[in-house]
Amino acid sequence: MRALVEHHLRAGEARTVQVLLDRSATDARRALATGRFEPSFFEALATVAELRGASDAAAVAQATLGAISGQPMPLQGAGAGAGDARLDELLAPELLTPALRALLKKTSDVLDGAYPMDLKAARATPLPLDAYTEHAQQLAGAFGIRNIELYSSPTLGTTCLAAGSSVPRIVIGQGLLSSTDDAARYFLLIRALKLVQSGAATFARIPPIELAAVVSGLLAVFAPNWTPQGVDAKKVAEAQKRIQAAVQRKLDDDVPVLALEVIGSLGARATQLGTALQQWGSRTGLLAVGDPFSALRALGLAAGGASGASSSAGIPAEGAERLKWIVRNPEARDLTVYSVSDQYAEARARVGLRD
Repeated sequence: MRALVEHHLRAGEARTVQVLLDRSATDARRALATGRFEPSFFEALATVAELRGASDAAAVAQATLGAISGQPMPLQGAGAGAGDARLDELLAPELLTPALRALLKKTSDVLDGAYPMDLKAARATPLPLDAYTEHAQQLAGAFGIRNIELYSSPTLGTTCLAAGSSVPRIVIGQGLLSSTDDAARYFLLIRALKLVQSGAATFARIPPIELAAVVSGLLAVFAPNWTPQGVDAKKVAEAQKRIQAAVQRKLDDDVPVLALEVIGSLGARATQLGTALQQWGSRTGLLAVGDPFSALRALGLAAGGASGASSSAGIPAEGAERLKWIVRNPEARDLTVYSVSDQYAEARARVGLRD
């Protein structure tokens, strides 16, 4: 590619160079989007960005390539600026349409009331006020979240769970609190804060096997003439009854319209909603920390891996096994592919990170 670009530039064929670079980037992104997960595509995107003079995009692609192979390449992130809700159009996966995001915000108290997290079962206890909780509260403030409740739990291991949105609540595993991996802990806190901010805490923690019925139950409450297809009718009726009982106030008049829009766009993909929400949180975490290597390490922690430099916190340190782990982990795979997307480049530009 470099040789071809140099040849065309010597011949004064700048337009041909532009077409070549556009085609190369499009082909690489299309391959990644359709399941061909190979390091060579990330190399191609890094080269295209470098030849275009887009130094930040080139650095991000190189850092992602390093993260895939197990080589850290520090990269600046946006920090708390990643919590700006105006970035949602760039950070949210395609499944999370504007209508769905709006519906989640407007019904978060209903969902939280219908499916509250059992803090007692998780043996969750409030975190004492210290430097860490003060830092977490400051981050929550940057997300527009006030009076957040922070808990610790010995049952969550090394992860961080968004427990509620209407009453902002996060439960952090004691294993994560005791971890020395500050960057990974920061990433997972940002991911949880995004789910709290978006009103998606309940959907994000419901098991996939139950999610379709719960989503259908919510939509059926506001679109009573709609009959969901391919979902156990009894489970949907139970969820609908439970959610209806949790409606304690008059909701906005546009909620039924939003529900109909979601029905049309979501289709039979309700079981994928939880994964998409976690991906949204992880994309926000990536923008905050900047470094894809730290982001993957955090996802390894969240998946239950043992900490330690040699194991890279649950994700294989290098080689084919590391690549397989990324491919098999939906969040890790999405994160690496998203990091070389135009949407992520634009998000970094909006927070002042891109050249």
